Amino acid sequence: MISYKLVLEQLNTLGLNYRFFGKPETRELANILNIGETIHFCTYGYYQGGSALLVATSSRLLLVDKRPFFLNLEDIRYEMINQVNFSGRMMDATVHLHTGNKQLKFRSFADSKLRGLCNFVQDQITSARQIEKGIGQVIPGTSEWRPYTLLPKRKIGKFSTITQQE
Repeated sequence: MISYKLVLEQLNTLGLNYRFFGKPETRELANILNIGETIHFCTYGYYQGGSALLVATSSRLLLVDKRPFFLNLEDIRYEMINQVNFSGRMMDATVHLHTGNKQLKFRSFADSKLRGLCNFVQDQITSARQIEKGIGQVIPGTSEWRPYTLLPKRKIGKFSTITQQE
């Protein structure tokens, strides 16, 4: 358990300041986080049960939903996550997390923050799996999509054809 002031400092370094929406959740984070655990990404959005704060820390992924007389807390270790799907649209973005027999669908209007969180979670999953298998160096995969490969042109007569270099 860490102090609320330390949680606010970590959120301020990320450029986040929840004044109205997300304020009870940030107060609850002080009770949830362990000593030495740092917040890397945080975003406010909606899931199946209502509105919540999705927080990616150095060791786990937290979903915190705090209301009067109600607290819903999901603590998901990176080793437990099987699949992460991200879909972005014009106004919002959605992350689907699959863990064993559970599925979490989280939607947020801050799509760039959710995209960064998704990439961080995928990197943590990759490093956790490589540590499990005993692979020494951790090389996370890239999520860059390249649909076309540019090939050099070679002229043959009047028409130009595209061939691969050998």
